[in-house]
Amino acid sequence: CWVCLVFFGLVHYEFISTGQTINQVFYKQVLERLREKVRRKRPEAWKSKSWFLHHDNVPAHSALSIREFLASKNI
Repeated sequence: CWVCLVFFGLVHYEFISTGQTINQVFYKQVLERLREKVRRKRPEAWKSKSWFLHHDNVPAHSALSIREFLASKNI
């Protein structure tokens, strides 16, 4: 069984196997891949910095390292 994370419709998606822990390290890697996909697939949004990320406050999303990463990348 797989879980799918979808960002911005079809800009980026990942399949995650059952039992995979989504911690701050894993989530940061996903965010890095997401940024690259937005840059390549939505260049107008990338250049104008008109895109934003909306996520909930689960521990992996609200960890200090994730908040610092998002702030450093202006997300």
